[in-house]
This record gives sequence, C-alpha cells and structure tokens, in this order.
Amino acid sequence: MPAIFLSNSKSQSNLYSSLDEVSENDEENSEEDEVPEIPMGSNRVACCLTLWISLLSGYLVDAIQGASDSMNMPVSFISVILLPIVGNAAEHASAIMFAMKDKLDITLGVAIGSSTQISMFVVRPYTLYRLWFGSV
Repeated sequence: MPAIFLSNSKSQSNLYSSLDEVSENDEENSEEDEVPEIPMGSNRVACCLTLWISLLSGYLVDAIQGASDSMNMPVSFISVILLPIVGNAAEHASAIMFAMKDKLDITLGVAIGSSTQISMFVVRPYTLYRLWFGSV
C-alpha cells in the first residue's frame, strides 16, 4: 500500500499543491468570476430600439383599423386571429431552420414555448367558453 501511494504521489505530483498555491488560485478564480458591466452604448441602443418599436406599434394599430374597413373584417378577428398567426410564422420558420441545422435545444425551446403559448391563450379560454355556454 505505501508503494502505491508513493508511486501515485510521484507520477501525479501536479495534483498536490501547497496551501499558498491554492489560495493564489482562489484569488485568480474570484477575479475571473466577476460579472462584466454592461457598456453605456448598449443601454442607449436598447432605449432607442424600445422607442422605435413603440412608434412602429402605433402604426400597426392604425393599419389594423384601415385593413378592417377595406377587407370588411371585424377588428377583433384581425387582432385576435390573424395577427398572432402572422407573428408566429417567423417563430415557426426559425424552428424549422434550427432543426435542419441539428440544433435540438433551440428547436425544442421554440416548440415548447409555442405550445405553451397556444395552451394558455387558446385552449384555456375555449375550455372556459364551453364550460359557461356549452354543454360539457
């Protein structure tokens, strides 16, 4: 048994270090674990994009009213049915693209997120509607 211990300590001497070396390594690791600060430029870009999206969403709301009048469709149908379908088309296209590139984790994330969204906003209200107004 002592022979095995001695041979292991000689052949794997890099695994055994003194306490001073361990404390120096801990200090170096603690410096590496610090969270980097977000640059001020990225905060400005995020604010500008937020303002731009809020401006464009105002145009979208105005366009829905015009489209409703020209196509003789109710605003509620366009905003509740058509707009989410068109909005999810990009999500589904990205899921197919990631699946073709064999990126399973992203593909499953998109699929699970989409099914959760459908279950929360379609199945649950439909179930409540059937419970209140229909025969169960």
